[in-house]
Amino acid sequence: MSMLRRLKTEGVFKALVPDHQGMLRINVPFAGKFEERDLLVGFLRKEVLNKRSDILFIHIYVSDVQDFFSEMTAPSKDPNIYISYVSQDGRIPLPPAQLLLGMHPDCSSRFLTDFGEPYRRYYYLWQQILYQSAMSCTQVAVFCNLWLEEAIEVQNVTRHAGMMSSAALKNEIYYGQTVTSPLTANKRDRKPFHYLVIADRAPFKVVPNIITNDEDYTGPYHNFWTLGLLKADLCKMLLRVLLPCVFTIIGIIIILCTVFMIILLIFFLHCASGAGGTNGASRASGTGRVNFPLCGFHGKRVNSCPTCPTRSTRFRTGKWGK
Repeated sequence: MSMLRRLKTEGVFKALVPDHQGMLRINVPFAGKFEERDLLVGFLRKEVLNKRSDILFIHIYVSDVQDFFSEMTAPSKDPNIYISYVSQDGRIPLPPAQLLLGMHPDCSSRFLTDFGEPYRRYYYLWQQILYQSAMSCTQVAVFCNLWLEEAIEVQNVTRHAGMMSSAALKNEIYYGQTVTSPLTANKRDRKPFHYLVIADRAPFKVVPNIITNDEDYTGPYHNFWTLGLLKADLCKMLLRVLLPCVFTIIGIIIILCTVFMIILLIFFLHCASGAGGTNGASRASGTGRVNFPLCGFHGKRVNSCPTCPTRSTRFRTGKWGK
C-alpha cells in the first residue's frame, strides 16, 4: 500500500489519459501469483474510478511465463475493473497500455555477468523482458524492485526504450532500515517493493515533477563491474583526444623537415651552379685544360718552358706577357 501511496503522491494516476471509450488499460507483467490483486483493485476504485469522471473502466492484463496465478483468476469484485490472465513468455510483446505495473522483475545486475555463462544468459534474458514490457507502455511505467541494483538496471532499460526515468525511490516503510547504496552486500537491503522506478513518455507529466529525499538514490551505479567500464571509457577518451594531437605534431614536424630539405637542396644547387660557371670560363673549349700563353723568349708554353725567367712568378700570379 505504501508503494501505491507514493505513486499517488507523485501524481501518476492524475497523469493517465484513458482512450476515447473511457478505458484505462494496465499491464502487469511477470506478476507471479498476483497476490496484490485485491489491494490494487480496491485502490483503483477509490483513487481512480471514484475521482476521475473520464475513466469509466479499467482493464488489467496480468501475465507471466507460467500459470502462477491459477488460484487468483476469479473475476474482479468490481464491475468496472476487468482482469485478464495470460501465460506467455516475457519476450513476447504485450498489448499497448497507458500504465505498466512491473511488480516483481527478477532482472539481476550486470556485475553478476562476471560469474559465468548462466548468469550472463539470465541477465540478458531479463534485459529483453524489461525492454518489451517498457515498449508496451504508452504513458507511465512503474517497476517495483527488490534491491537497488535492479532498480538501476530498470532505469537503463526504460531510457533505452525512449522514456524518462526517475531516481530509485525507496519505499517509505524501509526508511532508516536499509542502506541506500548499490552493492552493499547486505541481505537486509533486499526487501519486497524496496525501490520504485517511475518512467514516462513525452510530454513527461510525472518524472520531472518528482521530488526526491535523502532515502532515494539519485547517484550513479558504481561497483567493480562499472568501475572497469569507467576506466575503459577514460582510456578511450584519452586516445580520442591525444591521438589527433600526436598525429598533428608529427605532421607539422614532417612539413618542417621537408621545407628545410628543400631549402638545403636549393642552396647546394645554387652553389654548384656558381662554381661550375667559374671553372668553365678558365678552361679551353672542349679540352678541359688551362690554355696557358706562349713564352715571349722561347716560343713555348710557359708552363713547360724550363728556362723562362719569370715562369714561377707569372704562373703563380696568372699575369702572362710577351
